[in-house]
Amino acid sequence: MKIFRILAFLPVVAATAAPDDLGREAVIQYGWQRHEAELSGYRPDFQPGWPMFDARNLPVIKAGSENEVGLPPLQQLGEDGRWRDWNYDAALPGKAGQWANLSLFPAVFDADGDAYLLVDATGDKGGSWVLLHARAGSQKWTAHALPYGKMRGDYKGRIEDGNLAIMQVPDSAEPLAHPPVILGTDGEALSFVAPEKTADGSLVIPSPQKIASVAGDLDVKFDASWKAGWGGWGHGEPQRVATHGPWIFFVWARPTPVPPHPGTPMFIAAWNRETKSLAGPLYLGSSGREVDSHNMPVVVTDSRGFVHVVLGAHGTIENPLETCLYMRSKKPLDITAGFGEPEPFPIPGTTYPGAVVGPDDALHILVRRYEQYAVVREDTFARGFVLKTRDPKHDTAAFPVYPPSQLVYLRKDKDGWSHQPLVRSYFGSYVFWHNRLSIDRRGNLYAAYRYSPRSDFLEKPVPAALLTSRDGGNKWHLAETADFLIGAGLPVPDTVPMPIRLGEESGKTSLGEPGFGYKPNAIFFDPAGHAWIPLWPSSDKAPAFQILRDGAWKTVSTDSALPEDFKPGPWMRMNRHFPVFDSRGRSYVLADGTGSPGGAWYLLVSADGGETWTAHRTPLGALPGGFKDLPDANANFPRLVDPDGDQPPAILANDGENLLLFDVRLDDKGTPNFQNAVKLADSAARHSDNVPTRSHAGWGGFGHDNGSRAVAIGDKIHVVFALPRPVEGFAGTPSYAVTYDRTDGKVTGPVFLGTSGIEIDGHNMPAIVADSKGYLHVVLGAHGGRQGQSFIYLKSAKPDDTTAWETPVAMEKGTTYPILLCDKRDVLHVISRGPDGTLVHDRKPQGGAWETRRELVRPFHDGRYALYYQDLAESPDGRLFLHFRAMNRTTGRASPDSDQKDYDPVLLVSDDGGEDWKAATTELFGNSSPGTTETGP
Repeated sequence: MKIFRILAFLPVVAATAAPDDLGREAVIQYGWQRHEAELSGYRPDFQPGWPMFDARNLPVIKAGSENEVGLPPLQQLGEDGRWRDWNYDAALPGKAGQWANLSLFPAVFDADGDAYLLVDATGDKGGSWVLLHARAGSQKWTAHALPYGKMRGDYKGRIEDGNLAIMQVPDSAEPLAHPPVILGTDGEALSFVAPEKTADGSLVIPSPQKIASVAGDLDVKFDASWKAGWGGWGHGEPQRVATHGPWIFFVWARPTPVPPHPGTPMFIAAWNRETKSLAGPLYLGSSGREVDSHNMPVVVTDSRGFVHVVLGAHGTIENPLETCLYMRSKKPLDITAGFGEPEPFPIPGTTYPGAVVGPDDALHILVRRYEQYAVVREDTFARGFVLKTRDPKHDTAAFPVYPPSQLVYLRKDKDGWSHQPLVRSYFGSYVFWHNRLSIDRRGNLYAAYRYSPRSDFLEKPVPAALLTSRDGGNKWHLAETADFLIGAGLPVPDTVPMPIRLGEESGKTSLGEPGFGYKPNAIFFDPAGHAWIPLWPSSDKAPAFQILRDGAWKTVSTDSALPEDFKPGPWMRMNRHFPVFDSRGRSYVLADGTGSPGGAWYLLVSADGGETWTAHRTPLGALPGGFKDLPDANANFPRLVDPDGDQPPAILANDGENLLLFDVRLDDKGTPNFQNAVKLADSAARHSDNVPTRSHAGWGGFGHDNGSRAVAIGDKIHVVFALPRPVEGFAGTPSYAVTYDRTDGKVTGPVFLGTSGIEIDGHNMPAIVADSKGYLHVVLGAHGGRQGQSFIYLKSAKPDDTTAWETPVAMEKGTTYPILLCDKRDVLHVISRGPDGTLVHDRKPQGGAWETRRELVRPFHDGRYALYYQDLAESPDGRLFLHFRAMNRTTGRASPDSDQKDYDPVLLVSDDGGEDWKAATTELFGNSSPGTTETGP
């Protein structure tokens, strides 16, 4: 028997004014134009949205654009930690309708593991809403037309398609016992469809069941501009349906006030699957200060069957104390016995509630909240950062505006109410958070939202975000894939979600704080397989290294080897203290001792793995060149050539006129001899009027990056370099290759390789490597990307020979500062700065073409100037190690008022040739450091 009963007439209830700070700081505090991505580098490897959970407790997320008609991607997380799109558009019988893009319609799962997705397919004439059904373990969707077409409603004047159907979502950690219930209307009646599964698991769509009449609602005159959702749908609160056993509970609101209360009246009804009987509708009360389609209710049930209802309120600056009301049924599974007295939320200004029940029957709620009134200065108002009130008259010196907005989490449990702001806006404005709350099958909470102020407040839309709590709402953090895997009881891959995002605050990135166990820097491996990492910055005096042996890092310094009159030059504090090793295990590094007149560069040598060092003065003093504001007499630096044999490394340098190679030899006592200086080419490094760049460091083959300028194959040393002299008929910076044979002292070349870039530029430097067969591979650098410059790739026509080259290949555009490596499988890797300030990885398999470029790091704002000082190395066991130290600022030129952000150095490791990367914490070094058993300090 149908029952209609009025339970209570509720006056508009105003909560007692509460402090604005709620007692706890917000988890995320926005700044002007600064949100999750900029503040903390939040760029998860999925598009955040409202997650629902399958039988394995793994999420499926539909990321709605909310802005245009379309079918947003449905993202499904696999047990391997990878996200994949779950396509559903091909299963639709018609064209997407007006509401198909909303994240209000997630994919949900029942206790059998079947999936359901509600889609607006009313884009074609005669089209209907569709329920998609996929059997457990299947990716195939079957479409079932629902008895709902375009629904009459009023949404910003869109009468004929101004309403929407809504599907039940889980309100607790327990999965749905039945297929989800769908609410809908024909403009005359509020009805529902309760699909059932047959014995073979297929779906049956029964006829709709009427709950209440809504006839005449659209004709009611009242002061509310948005009337979408009369009949139970509303502006965003999703939990209109809750089930427990055979009972289905529905809540909705109507636009006709119940005298004498001016607020929005709300109702509840219940239907029993077994008896097919309907209880209600029952009037719960009225909420808010007026009839308003944003004042919508939500309903959930706990494990005992008690029915919990939140009556929405639309908190505004006109009535900032207006807040939501909470009610609970007096008896389990019985709405006719009535509800307890309504409780105002313990904080004012709340609206748009979403609610779930935890495994302990605690009630969790997510709302928008406004703080108290705010008054802003005239200059702030003039910048357009505030909104007008309904009264167009205002005093710009003291202009009342929307106060700052909060996304607030509330909990009601056996200890009463508690609350915490999760996100707080920077300044007063109208804000809609699109807030959604969900709970997985283990009780973990997820708060999905997207910051949406008035569009004229934003340079560009803010991406959605997702917060999670694994302790019942006490602590929250931005959710990553790892959180879902932990929630499903699966191992968390230690790979880093790419691309890493630089945060707007210095030092903060989406990588977090890995706890490396050492100070990251470029890495090198000695013949015994021990890892060497230079300390940077070290001291002003001497290079120092961290060396990994027996699982622990030991710091060694070359300080004691240097003479007492040693004074460091300008390059001592640069990140250039890179060691090289000969086949006997001796270690070599250069130190800049040009800090005083007559000073020199020193070659430091260790024969016992870095325990002790000897210092040897080289003939090299201050090297001429031009690097920013350094004097010409000391604006360049030499480089060591990694030897291929038991002889010490050769040294590349220049004297302002010539590119030089010092063929260093050891005498009988093991002392280096520097007497054999070989001229490789006329470097002509003097500045000239036709060189339009200020930064000329490296003319002669050195440059201001860490790229490899030379490679040794046995006794042959192949060198590449660039010159600041243009070549007639060629635009860009010319590069050359030359070979020196240590056996007979002969020099072959130089050979012109071509030009790169669009002009003569000291940043357009080449790099060279050799593969296992002796073929040489060269990348000619290019500077920039905004004008389309690209690297030029060349391969030698013969092994171990620079005299002839295959046809050059232009690589993908937009890169500069190449780091080139050929791994043990003869795969080429280029790490460089890419378009819009990114750090990118280009890869070329042996005998194949260059693959699609991969982004590794992104700046905090696309297009910001960035440097990474990157380096790439391979360990003896074939793993790749990528180091970078990021810098990010608005422009390419440093200045006293620069907004430069500097980030901690990072070292990543890849076990699969660059497909996936991990933070190279000490315990992950494995076979690259024989005998490792424990983590270093």
